[in-house]
Amino acid sequence: MVKREDSYESALKIAQMYYHHQMNTDEIAKTLGFSRAKVSRLLNHARKIGIVEVRIIDHRHDNDPLSMQLKRRYRGLHEITIVPVEPDSSTPEQLTRVAQTAAVHLSNDIICDNHIVAVSAGEILSLVARNLPKRPMKGVQIVQLQGNTAGGSCGIGYIGGILQKFASAFEGELVLYPVPMMFATEEARKLMWNEPSIRIAREYQQRADTIIFTVGVAHLTWERMLLSARLNENREHRVLLDRDVVGDLATVFYRIDGTFKDLAINQQSSGPALETYRQVGRSVCIVAGQEKILAVHAALNAGYISDLIIDSATALALREMDFSKYKLTSK
Repeated sequence: MVKREDSYESALKIAQMYYHHQMNTDEIAKTLGFSRAKVSRLLNHARKIGIVEVRIIDHRHDNDPLSMQLKRRYRGLHEITIVPVEPDSSTPEQLTRVAQTAAVHLSNDIICDNHIVAVSAGEILSLVARNLPKRPMKGVQIVQLQGNTAGGSCGIGYIGGILQKFASAFEGELVLYPVPMMFATEEARKLMWNEPSIRIAREYQQRADTIIFTVGVAHLTWERMLLSARLNENREHRVLLDRDVVGDLATVFYRIDGTFKDLAINQQSSGPALETYRQVGRSVCIVAGQEKILAVHAALNAGYISDLIIDSATALALREMDFSKYKLTSK
């Protein structure tokens, strides 16, 4: 057991001496005036709290056929992490497995010092946030990517819990975007976007080094909006029920071909225009469940996803499914 006096700073210092300076435990003990047992205990503590990470890389699997085939199919896809799941596993099991893998991958390989990281909402993002290991960094800023789910509210609510866990894990600064998930009208959005604090938050979104998000299934996202935001169902939103509209990214809807600009409902969305996902350094999509396959396919085809973390069952379905029958029918 690590004693109270065995502080984070001591664990960090010993880890640096052992791994960076190649000192053995005897040398460290003599230098610091510690016992060898205490040095070993602190090294173990450093591993447990995420200061030290041990990675085993099996290069025999670098050329995984499924990963390579998906990269060839979707030219904008640079990195893919396929999380093994049992074919008959439940959706909650798949979500948990993918979220746990994503949390480690984000911490180890994606988020860095002085990064601006924009984060969206979603069930899987909430699970990722809960599983993030503690890894203090310098100058990280966690930016809210979309409005809160509570209709008309400018509080951070549900998405705030996700953001706060990200900020806590990396000791980052929060940049809030206190707007509703969907605005009542296009005019209301224009007015709020002119507010200085909102304008600054949107500038941070555009400057993000990394966007971390999931895809939504269009009709399910719309149903949640109607329930949580109490939107007026009499507006011309029936286009969302058209099979051409398959998904959304942070409440911005898109068709099977990735187009989105002329969808009227997007003029009331709180999320950024979808070109943003192509322009940032890395757009990391985390997804589980085959019900999202059309939304993922369309987003990949449009180049909105550079890094994909996905369960093996859905990844296999992406390779096997014939998407030609889902060609655009109208605009």
